[in-house]
Amino acid sequence: MQLTWLPDTFSGKMVADYISVGFAGGKAFPVFAAAQAKSGSLFHEAIYTTTSGQNASTPELEQMTAAGDVPVPNAHSDHGPMEYLDQEHLIPIPGKRPPERD
Repeated sequence: MQLTWLPDTFSGKMVADYISVGFAGGKAFPVFAAAQAKSGSLFHEAIYTTTSGQNASTPELEQMTAAGDVPVPNAHSDHGPMEYLDQEHLIPIPGKRPPERD
């Protein structure tokens, strides 16, 4: 891929705004985006996965579990609530704030 194949965002060039792993039949399937050269002003970007996946019981994936995790008593964020911003993430939306958390 080349950077010119990717759209500009407020955060710079972006292939996709997420990554993911799907689980099916005891296997983990990575989900990722890839782009091809643009045609005029049209971007060509698609989401892919593998055909075989990886066994979900492999040591690498077993380390990525929250099993056995417990909440930390009296834990608090180190920053205050964030403001909701417009789609360009520039202008605060008055009166709209994320819900408060404990």
